[in-house]
Amino acid sequence: MADAKVEKSEGKTYYAIDVAKFICAMLVVTLHVVTYAFANMAVDGAPPTGGDNVVMLTLFPLYFVFARIAVPFFFISSSYFLFKKIRKNPDARREIIKKYCLRIFLLFIFWFIISIPLMIDKYIINSPMSSGGGTALLLILKILFFGGFSGAWYLVASIVCVLIVNAMAKYSIKANFALAIGFYIIACLFSTYYNIFEFLPSYGGFQAFKEGLRFVNLNFPIYLTFLNGVIFVLIGRLFAEKEDLFSAKTNKILLCILPFVMYVELFIAMYFSLNIATDCFFSLVLGATVLFQAIKNIQLKQKRIYSHMRKVSTFMYLFHFVFLYIFYRLVYTFNWTIFISNVPMTILIFFVIIALSIGLCELNIYLSKKKGLGFLKYSM
Repeated sequence: MADAKVEKSEGKTYYAIDVAKFICAMLVVTLHVVTYAFANMAVDGAPPTGGDNVVMLTLFPLYFVFARIAVPFFFISSSYFLFKKIRKNPDARREIIKKYCLRIFLLFIFWFIISIPLMIDKYIINSPMSSGGGTALLLILKILFFGGFSGAWYLVASIVCVLIVNAMAKYSIKANFALAIGFYIIACLFSTYYNIFEFLPSYGGFQAFKEGLRFVNLNFPIYLTFLNGVIFVLIGRLFAEKEDLFSAKTNKILLCILPFVMYVELFIAMYFSLNIATDCFFSLVLGATVLFQAIKNIQLKQKRIYSHMRKVSTFMYLFHFVFLYIFYRLVYTFNWTIFISNVPMTILIFFVIIALSIGLCELNIYLSKKKGLGFLKYSM
């Protein structure tokens, strides 16, 4: 989402993507806010699963059809504009990639510094590990593989995915998809289909293997890595090369059919309690692809608000993690039960986050133009 500016190109405008990214950022916020709306929710908003949760089982797959498309949309749109620049100026490929990665890195550094107190509180003061050495090791590994703070995985994955997809450009499209699909299958197996591993025998080495997987996925969720993003960054590169991957008619048909297909896939996974999360599932790939093509081809007239929506979407994505951690740390410390498993209060908190994101982002835009405060531009 920290991609290059959306500009007019070849007589087309891409302001609809700015609007879509703003909506996607709000959807990401709902994924983490809803965690506190109901009892027994997982940390990523995944609901209790199984056939006895009729309301949850019916409504949540529908919600996830829309909410889970947000991060893939970010990956595709960022990749699309990046590789579109490269297509126009192929001799500057290395420099363009370098600038993109540097921008993401500076965004990462800004929010890493902001999140240092939160990481110390989460991984050292309130660490699940019992020993001091274990807590330090956990934090180091979190930083190395996931960036350390909530939401950082996307920034780390964005850089890694772009480097992989750029390096793979010299190989055949079949080789590109083989690698990307292989990565995504692994991500799906550790997300929406994780409990398939429970069908393995429960004796000897199998049990130890399952326990090892459980520990790794609990502390270092594999589905929140570059394995999740390579397929979408590759799709973004293909859009940059071809503009449209489907005919207009085919895309409209798929746009009507795929939400149902996505719903069925999620319904089945939840009904049979296969999922521990819903970040990655197979029909999501095609769903995100056809949605991006549809939105990319919507033409909107230029308005100043669109550029601000682009910046707010980035700021909102990263800010809401900080807000939620601090706020609910206070909630559980002081036992403010009114904010726990309370749907109306959760909705209120959602709108507070949106309002704060817009207000603080606009303040940062203003202050970043002041002498000595230019670094604030790296917050969005």
